Amino acid sequence: MPAVQGDARHTRVVVSAGLAFYLALGVGLGVTGPSLVPMRTDFGLPYATVALVLVATGIGYLVGALVGGPLSDRYGRRRLMIGGTVGGCLGLAAVAVAPSFEMVFVAKVVTGLAYGVAEPTLTALLADAAREKSARAINIAQIAFAGGALLAPLMVGGLLASGLGWRPGFALGAGLFVLLAGAFALIPYPPSTRHAAPVRDIVRTAFAPYVALLGLLLALYVGLEIGFAGFSAAFLESQFGVERSAASAAVAIFWTGQVAGRMLGAWLVGRLDLFHVALLSAISATGFAALASLAPVPALALVALFFVGVASGSIFPNVMAIGLRRQSRNAGTVAGALFALTSVGGLAFPPVIGAVSDALDVRAGLLLVALAMLPAVGLLLQAQALDRRHRRAGG
Repeated sequence: MPAVQGDARHTRVVVSAGLAFYLALGVGLGVTGPSLVPMRTDFGLPYATVALVLVATGIGYLVGALVGGPLSDRYGRRRLMIGGTVGGCLGLAAVAVAPSFEMVFVAKVVTGLAYGVAEPTLTALLADAAREKSARAINIAQIAFAGGALLAPLMVGGLLASGLGWRPGFALGAGLFVLLAGAFALIPYPPSTRHAAPVRDIVRTAFAPYVALLGLLLALYVGLEIGFAGFSAAFLESQFGVERSAASAAVAIFWTGQVAGRMLGAWLVGRLDLFHVALLSAISATGFAALASLAPVPALALVALFFVGVASGSIFPNVMAIGLRRQSRNAGTVAGALFALTSVGGLAFPPVIGAVSDALDVRAGLLLVALAMLPAVGLLLQAQALDRRHRRAGG
């Protein structure tokens, strides 16, 4: 019994550290969306160009996830977590003081690289600590991401309304990552699963069909998240004439829904199969996203925006948990591969949404990401079929 109690206490420490990480990550990522319009004004750029700051994060994240996940399997979680959080601090601070858009782009690549190293490592760390309850632990930890992303647009809206501009939001995010680096230097880590896996085994794990299906699904989900978190403020301002600071703050409605959705997801994973929870979420998110993008009045758009967040909130943590439950030995590698494929959505969607918004309007850009969730449902069904065959074969 004492050992069990010690394990439970250890798990709570790791989950608490995960909550702190995702709060900081939510702020660090969340300040970008509501900052796009004032950044566009400051640098005199079209939507398609300013949206490249989101692409920059995706470029760095893709590289970081591919490297960070496997390295954490081979060399342990601690040094990767500390390095990733320090890098996040440096990248956000560089954005806050960048004198040109080109420097903002480079700083966002660095920030994305740090996020990409740290997040798969943390996911594997949660799996190490929680073991068979990893789905619940990942859901709980990621509640804080939505909370941080909820605070970010409110913070940016307040900064804009007070005349301070968009830069201090990134500086505050950097401060959170300083505290986070200290926390991950101090916490105890569970027994490491690190092992010198052959490169061939790492590649086979990372590119398994099951992992590829789930990763592509997450890439489409990220398109939805980027669309509504990154372009809702522009949508409300351009389509309905909502004042800029109010439109930026209104993005918090989406993240409020995400908080509720992840809390609901953490409750559902102990009662329903993970695939069933993910399917219900993906189908519901598609419908609410279409409604939000087609809404004729701002009140309906805001209500639908909230339910897009609720419906989509548990997709990411539950799909990640589905991927990890078959590969606990190479948890870092699987998490890295899934996060790397997820970042493809971060690379592809921002310029496409920006180009569609410039050519047509922002409403059309949001409708595009809503329709992109339809193939995500199909990918999830295919992954479920592969999982059933695997279980029947006793693998």
